Amino acid sequence: MDEKMAGAAGSALAAHSKDASAPGRPTQASSATGNDGRRAGGGDGSVSETVSKVSEQARDAAGRMASSVSEAASAASQRLSEQGGRAADQLAEFVREQPILALVATGAVCLLLGVLLGRR
Repeated sequence: MDEKMAGAAGSALAAHSKDASAPGRPTQASSATGNDGRRAGGGDGSVSETVSKVSEQARDAAGRMASSVSEAASAASQRLSEQGGRAADQLAEFVREQPILALVATGAVCLLLGVLLGRR
């Protein structure tokens, strides 16, 4: 009885796969993938047209990505420039308000750098 069931399952599977692959019969799956009975060699959906469309879409996507990266870099550069300007203004204000403390801090930083570089 096991042999009979194994044979029945195999033949049923083969029959089912033949039905699904019948040419010219569009199914939901073939329509979703864009392969609804047209062959690659001819008709409206030739391979060269498909490759051309895909390459054009890839070029467009690359152009949009390059543009957005350029815009993001420009915005980051401008923000960094503004923050650097504010830091310089704050430092200048600190030196005007506390000149002695600024000299002591500068001397301490220079001494620390001299010690660190002198150890090499």
